[in-house]
Amino acid sequence: MMVDIANALSQEHHVDFLTFRNDKVLQPLNEKVHHIHNELYKNKFKLFENMGQIYNLHKFLKVGDYDVAIAFLHPSNYMLTLAAKGTKTKVLLSERADPYSRKKNGGLFVYCIENILRLADGFVFQSDGAKELYPLKCQKKGTVIVNSIPDNVNEVQYVGNRKKTVVHVARMELIQKRQDIMLKAFKLFSESHPEYMLEFYGDGPDEDKVKKLAMDMEIADKVEFKGVQKNILKSICDAGMFVLTSDYEGLPNALLEAAAVGVPCISTDCSPGGARMIIENDYNGFIVPCGDYEMLAGKMSELADDEEKADRFSKNAVNVMVKFNPSTIYPQWKAFIEGLGTRI
Repeated sequence: MMVDIANALSQEHHVDFLTFRNDKVLQPLNEKVHHIHNELYKNKFKLFENMGQIYNLHKFLKVGDYDVAIAFLHPSNYMLTLAAKGTKTKVLLSERADPYSRKKNGGLFVYCIENILRLADGFVFQSDGAKELYPLKCQKKGTVIVNSIPDNVNEVQYVGNRKKTVVHVARMELIQKRQDIMLKAFKLFSESHPEYMLEFYGDGPDEDKVKKLAMDMEIADKVEFKGVQKNILKSICDAGMFVLTSDYEGLPNALLEAAAVGVPCISTDCSPGGARMIIENDYNGFIVPCGDYEMLAGKMSELADDEEKADRFSKNAVNVMVKFNPSTIYPQWKAFIEGLGTRI
């Protein structure tokens, strides 16, 4: 989303895109966007590294004389908020995850971070649920702007017989994405639908753990790990179904994109409500409680056994392209940024 927004804004404004951890380009930036990689500061002690990065980011902002600086994730959010103090740069933060899970699992550090974030000049939230979890002061300075679907969805629309595959697209991180629930549900589902394969797309820190879980459950022969794909929509557009098993998300892009290309979808009711902004239960997909792998397996069976319902879900899901169309989303970003009282 940062790349998409930077590309859109570059049509009318000068846009610099700063990376400080990894300079590898995974999403194509418009030629008008200036990609700057600056490590800012390195130190083996994390506290000293963060302090050095904030100091050098402050100098970077002063030299660049930016009107607005935007950050999407931690630690960038609180680093940018602190670094912009003493500059003319307005700070816009966007909440991309679940504030509730962060607060629930945090302590003094999270409390300090939350108080730093209040100093920002503006906030963009992906859902009303996420916005309501922020202090009232932040809510008053914020707005809700949903994610947009990629421009290339129309190129990968699929009509025809679907493969006997269940696809799961997510970072391999069990604490959030819950691939363990996906495997448990698929094991149950596979007992009555042995012809189906489960395909995992993505990588991450828990990939080996997920592979071991599949072996321990004795379903490794029915599970394929596809890794990272450049054109993920082309890879999954003819799948039998897409399943998201996260406990929490911001507004799940993988679910949104799968729905946009017409893959029948099932999602957990992940906090703080992003999935429900995409899926209307039993209209264009199924919503199941988080962690309930037995119900999930039942809904998977229902889709596999009812071709008419799967086809109806597919056709209805494509309608998300109206609500999440880039032509309506990007102007909202532009208007909000230009309304921060900056020199733009």
